[in-house]
Amino acid sequence: MASIEEIIATAKTKEKWSANHKFNYGPIDYLNDELVNKPKGLKATIEGLEEFKANVHRVTDAETYFVWQHCKYDIEVDADMLVVEMRMAFPDVPFKTVCKWINKYEEPHQYHNGISKSLVPKEILEECNIN
Repeated sequence: MASIEEIIATAKTKEKWSANHKFNYGPIDYLNDELVNKPKGLKATIEGLEEFKANVHRVTDAETYFVWQHCKYDIEVDADMLVVEMRMAFPDVPFKTVCKWINKYEEPHQYHNGISKSLVPKEILEECNIN
């Protein structure tokens, strides 16, 4: 298997554009294929997923990654999972930004399940007087 640096360098050259030609999913898809889908066995897949999450920020921006994750949903969007995915891959993206993106990219035929209280930052709960 190629080194992570070689995989990242190759990923940056890949193109697979969204229908509106705004988002390039190619680098994310390639990184995912190389680190998560290619390895055989549960342990290798889990390790690959961890490495993917630790390095995806090196091949794409946060909003493109968010939309890539959001595209996995058809009707019911798992907002909790989107928050968790973003925290793992792009921990510096503010919670409120992720919330804005959840609403921004929700299609008319979709709905999201809301975000669990346990995933909402303490400061925001305090602002809303929720204990």
